[in-house]
Amino acid sequence: MLSAEQVRDKFSYDPETGILTRKVRAAGVKPKVGSVRSDGYRSVEVDGISHYEHRLIWLLVFGEWPCRHIDHINGSRSDNRISNLRLATVAENAQNRKLRSDNKAGLTGVRKQGKSWLAQISVKGKKTYLGSFGSISEAHAAYLMAKSKLHEFQPTQR
Repeated sequence: MLSAEQVRDKFSYDPETGILTRKVRAAGVKPKVGSVRSDGYRSVEVDGISHYEHRLIWLLVFGEWPCRHIDHINGSRSDNRISNLRLATVAENAQNRKLRSDNKAGLTGVRKQGKSWLAQISVKGKKTYLGSFGSISEAHAAYLMAKSKLHEFQPTQR
């Protein structure tokens, strides 16, 4: 496992831009390291092992590997500015999840059932039914109200 000293010896980090660069560069090598993965996170190879860039940055800045998940506050998985990173549990990280690509309603916490719109919210892995509504906007309003009260880690929708 890499230590903070090893990472600091190999890389420089700009907390304002979130960009990680190699300290020692071979000729023709781009200074910015890593690449964007298919899931949107950036990864960096160190000594033949691929690491999530945001976890390396956490180690570099705080001197220890993150003890939990790291949440990207603004939802952009490639934005590794330290001001955009925070420790989170799995449940907390889920509160800051983007709209799923298979969501047919186009709004979080809402789904169509017959002629009605149902609202529900998940808290610590348990779904809570919020009601059945005549319009999508009413159902989404119910979800947002519940989110503001029940999702303490991320009470507002991005």
